[in-house]
Amino acid sequence: MNVMHISDVPTPALTVDVTAMGRNIATMAAFFKDGACRLRPHFKAHKTPEIARRQLAAGSVVGLTCATVAEAEVVAPFCQDILVANEVVTPDKCRRLAALARTARLTVAVDSTAGLEAVAAAAAGAGVIVHVLVDVNVGQNR
Repeated sequence: MNVMHISDVPTPALTVDVTAMGRNIATMAAFFKDGACRLRPHFKAHKTPEIARRQLAAGSVVGLTCATVAEAEVVAPFCQDILVANEVVTPDKCRRLAALARTARLTVAVDSTAGLEAVAAAAAGAGVIVHVLVDVNVGQNR
């Protein structure tokens, strides 16, 4: 068997202590197990489907948070509740968002009337429901 030492790994490289990661995921799930709140880990923290699957499987997780539509498309095959935390306003991205709502509960943050109208038009065109969270004055005075 060919053994590679950490000093042999070409950098930059992502390395994960799987034992520590598993312990951290289990600790978070246990902490939230009996409380009223549930976790919604942010996929952008690791951008790794296998880690997201482990977070979901550990329990105490209601769904995943994504920063972009592209991230939401990555997690949609294995996550049934997705929050896209950043505003989506372009027609193409709104259509892609609406397409995801066919197979998952999809929520998106909006911070303007234009953003809400764009998401609503795409959802209506696809015949789906896209849930929204309204960001109120997030520093841009909209």
